Amino acid sequence: MNASPEFRLPAEGPTLGATAFAPNVRPRPPISSVLAIPLLGLLAVEFLLGMALNLFIAVPSGSPATILATSPWLDVHIAVGVMLLGLLGRVLSLGVRARDRSTAVAGAIGLGSGLGAFLAGLSFAFGGGSAGASYLMSVGFAGLLLSAALLLRASWTRRPEPSSPGAA
Repeated sequence: MNASPEFRLPAEGPTLGATAFAPNVRPRPPISSVLAIPLLGLLAVEFLLGMALNLFIAVPSGSPATILATSPWLDVHIAVGVMLLGLLGRVLSLGVRARDRSTAVAGAIGLGSGLGAFLAGLSFAFGGGSAGASYLMSVGFAGLLLSAALLLRASWTRRPEPSSPGAA
């Protein structure tokens, strides 16, 4: 049985909605491009908060509860970091589920880098503010930027069209 071109299945890859049975509906963008925008936004906010904390705000010493209670900027910085980790976990899981290797690799690199930066940040904030922990935070941030670049590249990579069963 020959399938007509308007009922052709969509290209392989993660999409937010299938259009196999809706011929007049445009396919949605790949998940990698949809998740890259909030990732870049959160990275920008995280960078600016980190620079403000480093340059203008003195983080007090004491117990973790005291530090968190007296530094709302640090609280927001930590909350944005947790949102980044959640978003990168989502990128990784969607990439694996959709069998999209480039999205899964971007998510894995980002999640690993984000966890490293997060742990270095905890060490910096609650362990006395060592220069080594500050450097590891910046290395983790560089890995997060690499992950965002890979995610954007995955969204711009053209996926091959599936061949129709009746084409000769």
